[in-house]
Amino acid sequence: MLLAVKEDADYAIVNYNNEELIIANSLKKIVLPKGKLVETIKGKDLVGKEYQPLFPYSNSISGRKHFIISAPFVGTDEGSGIVHIAPAFGEDDYNICKDYDVPMFNPVDEKGNFVDEIELFKGQFVKDADKNILSALKERKILLKSDTIVHNYPFCWRCDSPLLYYATESWFIKMSELRKNLVKNNAKIRWQPAHLKEGRFGNFIEEAKDWALSRSRYWGTPLPIWSCVKNHEFAIGSIEELKELVGDEELDPETIDLHKPFIDEMKLKCPECGENTTREPYVIDTWYDSGSAFFAQWHYPFENNDLFDKHFPVDFITEAIDQTRGWFYTL
Repeated sequence: MLLAVKEDADYAIVNYNNEELIIANSLKKIVLPKGKLVETIKGKDLVGKEYQPLFPYSNSISGRKHFIISAPFVGTDEGSGIVHIAPAFGEDDYNICKDYDVPMFNPVDEKGNFVDEIELFKGQFVKDADKNILSALKERKILLKSDTIVHNYPFCWRCDSPLLYYATESWFIKMSELRKNLVKNNAKIRWQPAHLKEGRFGNFIEEAKDWALSRSRYWGTPLPIWSCVKNHEFAIGSIEELKELVGDEELDPETIDLHKPFIDEMKLKCPECGENTTREPYVIDTWYDSGSAFFAQWHYPFENNDLFDKHFPVDFITEAIDQTRGWFYTL
């Protein structure tokens, strides 16, 4: 959806086979040794210019797109010195497109296959489609060079399957709005070793990211958020609330099973409009469960409030250093 260049780098306009190509000047002799240099410009001279994408599939997406920006992470020591930005396939890409109000475009489904709108490659697994994409570019005579490179790549730590960075909808806790309070409360804690206070833990909470709470799994604590056909959304905070919205006074708090699939079999009415609702199909991050342990052991805030208030906040916590950004943080 965007192209990124290095603002202060030199870029060469090169005549090659009667076409003018743009590449980082430091890479001209490597990539286009037979090309004739026409002009040298700065990356900033390219910023704001529009371009035509290799395939037309994103053209139908409304909003500003297909223009050149500058980005500090662009390198000019390999490739072309120009980086393609795809919001659905990388955190940096997503954030950049968000900053520039570029719309989301995701041509791949959750199984890793191209969606039907990508006519040439629809239904194909993205890695299986690599050769077909290269063939299509070559057929249109817009492929300059193809090669194989060795680079770092993420793999599943359980099954060693190669992973695909993929933007998906999720529910977040807006931790970024709590940073000041986190830092303020951290100042009241006596750490041992002392350097963790301003170091490993302090640096972490100063840049606290919004917490992706939901997980696309089966086992776990179901996310207690429902939505109706009119897009009203609401959270359930207790079994009593659940009983009221289900309309079943016979629900027994002692025997009710709040896990999947039973929780999804309960039919709730929207408290705002009365329409039928569906629970959001997620479970909660297990770290949220861990962070709730101190509250849950007292069944707080539903009972034992006096007992809880007597012990909170705790006087002493001991944990391995790795948990400063894990369990201790989620507490």
